[in-house]
Amino acid sequence: MVAPGQGIKYWAALSIGYGACLRTCEVINLKLWDIDSDRFVIHVERGKMGKNHDVMLTPSLAAFP
Repeated sequence: MVAPGQGIKYWAALSIGYGACLRTCEVINLKLWDIDSDRFVIHVERGKMGKNHDVMLTPSLAAFP
């Protein structure tokens, strides 16, 4: 368990990156509106080779507190 405060931000970034198999630069560039929990999709802009793509959002990440 991570203490509240700044630690939760890093825990969330690591969880999303690992759960969706994203690269570090892709996680850094994510915005809140890139996550579509209705369709279970994360829209990644400027990913590998500067291309945009969508990755699956796992149900456990969609239910993120």
